[in-house]
Amino acid sequence: MIAQPSDNTTKYQVRLAPGGWRVDRADDCLGVFADSAQAVDEACRSARADAGHGRVAIVTTETVPQEFHCYVPPPGVDPPAASPALPPYLRLLVSR
Repeated sequence: MIAQPSDNTTKYQVRLAPGGWRVDRADDCLGVFADSAQAVDEACRSARADAGHGRVAIVTTETVPQEFHCYVPPPGVDPPAASPALPPYLRLLVSR
């Protein structure tokens, strides 16, 4: 769980789909890649760009092993104006 409003968080998912590994952001497909590593790289590249613009970005994968990447804005980068300021912390809950 991220302590950011959902409108200030971008979620990416890498999952197996017909034709390869699909990268989704919200309801948009960013592409389908033959290799899972290429798909994860694309999702992480997009997530780092979002973090550079003041958004928290999360990448989850359905690869084996499953991965979770979280990118936060660097110090000094303010979140988009519509989002209230919140304390910067991350709470990660893992269950099987």
